[in-house]
Amino acid sequence: MKELTEIEHFALEMLFRALGAKPFNGSFEDMLHTIELIPRSPKQVHYLITEELKVYARTEEFKRREFCRFKTGHPRRDSASQATDARSRASP
Repeated sequence: MKELTEIEHFALEMLFRALGAKPFNGSFEDMLHTIELIPRSPKQVHYLITEELKVYARTEEFKRREFCRFKTGHPRRDSASQATDARSRASP
């Protein structure tokens, strides 16, 4: 089973908030109840996430939030190598 990305975790957080549910950190029964709350239609799930995001995006918590799209195994690109790349592209 693949590990969720940071963005996928965020989408689940928005879905749980929209449903008024807590993430899976309670009992097994709590987890089953939360799963039952999730609509079967992907369009409905998308709508719930989008509507919750509209509300959340106006909060200070959201403004302070940062996401990292780095994935394990990506090559490292530090600022020195980026500057060298930029110079090499600029010269004829």
